[in-house]
Amino acid sequence: MKRLNEEWTGKAAGESLEDVIEGHLNRLFHRRSGWSHPVSGSDSEVMEALLVSLIRPTETVLVPVYGPRGRGFAAICEACGADPMVLDREGEPVIDLKELEAELRRRRPSVLIVSHSEPPAQGSAFMEATGSICQELDVLLVADCAETFGDIPILSEGWHLDAVVGAPLPSLSLTVVAYNERALAKLHNRRDSELPFLRLRDQWRSGESSGNAGRQGLLELRKRLAEW
Repeated sequence: MKRLNEEWTGKAAGESLEDVIEGHLNRLFHRRSGWSHPVSGSDSEVMEALLVSLIRPTETVLVPVYGPRGRGFAAICEACGADPMVLDREGEPVIDLKELEAELRRRRPSVLIVSHSEPPAQGSAFMEATGSICQELDVLLVADCAETFGDIPILSEGWHLDAVVGAPLPSLSLTVVAYNERALAKLHNRRDSELPFLRLRDQWRSGESSGNAGRQGLLELRKRLAEW
């Protein structure tokens, strides 16, 4: 990864600004393994890039819909040729865990997509239980936490999240993401086409994903993350 040591004096020599940013994000995502970093784009753009990259045509995807974000994810799945199974409960105040588990066991989708803010933030126990079911059934769990990241602890490993999109930083044109080995393996198994999420990942690794403010943007991002 490109080093920026000459302008970074807040850490020991040899640690890049990118390393510091990733370390802050690992802390905020409560992740000890896998990867956490920013990528260029809004949260909706990044989520679309992630879903289009993860999901194969005709693959079954379960999308509980409790509001416009969930409905948008279902539309993305349909547009990329997947078979979205929509659990339409828009307007209901809570997700019924028993119903969700029954649908997962009955339909055995490849991917479950949940929005952490629809309905209003699900409790940690619910997220952990959902993640455990997905682990048992070998279902990839993708979470949209754009509206809750920074306000509510996002326990990526405790909740068994395979991929999660966190808060957007509009002034820097960046959004933070985290993902694990399971998600990356699924991405690497899709070598039939260029995958937009891997392109965003590679831009960050090469030092090309610095948002609108470029190098100064990374310094600003480091400051914001340290204060979060």
